[in-house]
Amino acid sequence: MIFRLILVLTLFLANYSSSFSQANKSTVTKTKSTKTSSKSKKKKSKSTKKKSKSTKKKSKSVKKKRRSAKTKSKSNKIKNKPIDIVAKKTPPKIEHKIVKIPIYTNQKTNLYALSDFFKKAEINIAKNHKMYEVTKDRNGDIKDWNNIPAGTKIKFYMFSEYIDPEKFLRYNQMLAALMAQKARELNRRNSIMVRLRLGMLRTESLDKLINHIKVDYARIPKNDKTYIYTKGKKQNKHIKDWNEIPEDEEVNLYIYKKYVDYKRLREYKRRYANKGNRYKNSVFFVTSSGTLNESYTAHDIYLDQSQDSPLTLGVSTFRRFDPELKHLMYSGSFYFSLIDRASYENIDTDIPPEIGITSYAEYINKGWPASLYTGFDYEKLSSYDISKVPTEGKLGIVSNQLLYVTLGVSKLFAIKNKRVLTKFSVSKSVWSATSGTIPFKGMKFILFAALPITQRLSASIFLKRHSFSGESELLIQRVGIGGAFSF
Repeated sequence: MIFRLILVLTLFLANYSSSFSQANKSTVTKTKSTKTSSKSKKKKSKSTKKKSKSTKKKSKSVKKKRRSAKTKSKSNKIKNKPIDIVAKKTPPKIEHKIVKIPIYTNQKTNLYALSDFFKKAEINIAKNHKMYEVTKDRNGDIKDWNNIPAGTKIKFYMFSEYIDPEKFLRYNQMLAALMAQKARELNRRNSIMVRLRLGMLRTESLDKLINHIKVDYARIPKNDKTYIYTKGKKQNKHIKDWNEIPEDEEVNLYIYKKYVDYKRLREYKRRYANKGNRYKNSVFFVTSSGTLNESYTAHDIYLDQSQDSPLTLGVSTFRRFDPELKHLMYSGSFYFSLIDRASYENIDTDIPPEIGITSYAEYINKGWPASLYTGFDYEKLSSYDISKVPTEGKLGIVSNQLLYVTLGVSKLFAIKNKRVLTKFSVSKSVWSATSGTIPFKGMKFILFAALPITQRLSASIFLKRHSFSGESELLIQRVGIGGAFSF
């Protein structure tokens, strides 16, 4: 029995061990198969990588082939073109570098002493050195190189190897200080304003007046021009329009000294002085209307007549004195007036023309509100003699001559850029003569205004009043308009 059990156990164990070994073998084969599958996968990935690398290599080889084809085509094109072979010239070797040095001499010197300012102490430069020849060639305006005067500007040429850096630095510092000092002095002189008293040669603007006297190449900046205008307006209040300054007007021009060309200034003043010394003449014509009132108080006779003048013709002249007497001006005139016939109780009487002469000296001062003039007037005019009506059947004519002393004022006004000249004068008779019995004595008043139309033509209006006493009382009032042409 026991023997049977042992036999069964041994059979069981033998079967179990054989099955266990078979199971182990199957697992081992499975692991091996998995390993082989993974290896095959790796081999496949490597093969794909190799394929991609091969494709890249193929693409690169294709690109290289294309490039080589392009280069071959270019080389073929170049081979077909003719080629000019030019031999390149090799530049000469420069052993020394020459330097240009600007020099301003402050004392008398010579060419060979100039190098002592810059050269090294151990170097001796011969007088026939190349740099001296270059300096002479580049400064042709200097004639004597042994006697160079002070204040000469020289372009000095020197080889850089000969220059002492310390000496050159000291010279540059000295030159910079000298130039700065000169610039300061120049700015100080140029920033000074000068006053120029100028007379206008013709009617023109301030800019044109400045162009007559300024340096040709100078351009006045806007700020300076604005200050010139503001300063001028403060000092020339009599000028209303700076775009049309009247002819013969005097201007106190304040301008910076740096803009003035004194040669042109002297020429302008000479031209104006010559213009001022010449006579300026004019012809004038007037028509007027007036009344004559004469009374004989002893005989209780009163006469009122209209006394018109269809035409008055005259000439006038004025002269500005020399610049030493620039405040004085002379003027004079001569005229004669035609008088209409007088009528009394249907009796007409011819009246001889009136004749007048004036001679004045005028004093002009820009600081005064008006200018003064004085002189003499001469008049020859007619009055009536009523006592001849009963005997001769017409009015008698009495010829009167009078000499006056005149005092007057004149003033210029600006109306819409036009100068209006106004005058008022009072005349007192100092001598008289008559064809009657008793000569007249009395006063004369004149109010006059003139307006320029063009540069030569002007229009005028006047009011004149005579008041006399003698054999009779005589009052003549007249108003008229006219014009003048200057030449």
